[in-house]
Amino acid sequence: LEISPDHMVITKGGSCVPASIIKKGDLLLTATKDLAEVTSITTVVRRGAFAPFTSSGTIIVNGILASNYIAYQRSEYLSIGGAKTPFTFQWIAHTFNSIHRLANMIGISGETYVEGGISRWVDLPHRIMLKTLDQNIIVSAASIGLALILVSIARLMEIIISIPVPFLIGGAISVVIYCHKKRSKL
Repeated sequence: LEISPDHMVITKGGSCVPASIIKKGDLLLTATKDLAEVTSITTVVRRGAFAPFTSSGTIIVNGILASNYIAYQRSEYLSIGGAKTPFTFQWIAHTFNSIHRLANMIGISGETYVEGGISRWVDLPHRIMLKTLDQNIIVSAASIGLALILVSIARLMEIIISIPVPFLIGGAISVVIYCHKKRSKL
């Protein structure tokens, strides 16, 4: 598997961690959900990296399950001011990309790329995240917290739109029945 140091791989137990913290003997999840042991690690230099985005946030690379996304720190979880948050970089990136996926769902397309080959949908949030992590703890926490609230709304909309209509109708009927039963007991 050739992967950049910041791109994440899925390890035993389902954690998405940056490739830079993988060591010999670690177990990685394969395409068939088996485990593959890391037997050696070497550094190679290549030109022309590709980072396609999938709706699941994961991709199979040489038989290994990997993330579409990068970690901004050498950790599975975001840390602000030295304090570990409950937010994984996989969840943060996938939630941020819900805006891009929503745009595609409603027919907004026309993907364009910056000079380095990064999608414009990803480039601006990426640059903002880098600058935000360099700020003091109050600015970082407030900025990231507000951004996560806003993109979580987009993620919720994406989930609702993605639900097949019969399940949505079934869920609505269940809520109506539940509310009617509650009201009858009063």
